[in-house]
Amino acid sequence: MKSTRSFKPAINIKCCGLIMLLMLFISCNKNAMRILTMPAATQNGSNTMGAYVNNTLWVPALSFNGTGIDVGASSPILSITGMAQDPGGQSKTSLTIYIRNFNGVRTYVINGNAYSITGNTAELGSTKSVYEYMTDSLYQGSVIVTHFDNNKHIVSGTFQIKLINDHNPTDSVYISSGRFDITFPLT
Repeated sequence: MKSTRSFKPAINIKCCGLIMLLMLFISCNKNAMRILTMPAATQNGSNTMGAYVNNTLWVPALSFNGTGIDVGASSPILSITGMAQDPGGQSKTSLTIYIRNFNGVRTYVINGNAYSITGNTAELGSTKSVYEYMTDSLYQGSVIVTHFDNNKHIVSGTFQIKLINDHNPTDSVYISSGRFDITFPLT
């Protein structure tokens, strides 16, 4: 009488090993396989932000309380910073918008020079490059605050901005279809 018991466990061990290897592969590549999507246009303090940088989707997803977004509100200044990592994980990109005379729902022109720290400004930086992109009197944009609730500490809106390379005036970046829905801290 032949026993097949020793044969079946060997197959089960091989199957279990293959399944565990597949699960390890999937979990290791979870971040690399993450598909970016533009966040919904909300006004409830969902702490989201997104835009297209030269027609490539950019969505914050690093640090800053797990949202990739850091907000500073110290009357009358509102600053919004988003930090994202490129799909290959090779570099990080940050976008910061400063509104220096923030006072609620309205359109804010972004046309100040970041070095002079006057007016409303925006900056885009990357760990891949030593250059930063920023606004000035020729390269500018707008932020439209569509919702502001001082009691619930929520500010939401849209933005579009053109920025210039601070070392190469022939190199520019266009940020379009930007949106944010954030909560701001008490100060």
